[in-house]
Amino acid sequence: MGAPDTVPAGKPASKDLNFEKRKYNRFHAYYQSKLAQILYSRHQAKLLKNDSVTVVSIHPGWVQTPLIKHTLPVIFQNVLLKPFLVMAGMVNVEVGCQTTLHCLLDDRVLNNPGCFYSQVGIYKDKKSRPGGWPMKSPNDLVYNDNLMEELYNK
Repeated sequence: MGAPDTVPAGKPASKDLNFEKRKYNRFHAYYQSKLAQILYSRHQAKLLKNDSVTVVSIHPGWVQTPLIKHTLPVIFQNVLLKPFLVMAGMVNVEVGCQTTLHCLLDDRVLNNPGCFYSQVGIYKDKKSRPGGWPMKSPNDLVYNDNLMEELYNK
């Protein structure tokens, strides 16, 4: 990994996970946290492979939730910008919960520990946008076992 301030978005700066030595960037922090969650779930799947626990990663898509209230008044998302946000890929809660329900209810998930499930996404990689149950993550760092071990052991 490069110096903490030159780490690409989404790649954790394992020597500075909390942005103490580099300028905080909310986008880098978000990408870094999402990658860390998936790496952690893969690691847990390995640790629990002989138990009756199946660990997977779930991406519900860009779901219309009240979380927007922390950046904009909710009326922007729910009324004024809604047609544009829907065209850009935002889904309602009913659609967004389908991946979670699938992973809870479909027994085939038991055969895919550590896998990534996504209903739909606004991924840069257009092939990944339709999602999959399971699917290959569009971020290749997810499959970096050295990074997974390094972060887990921090």
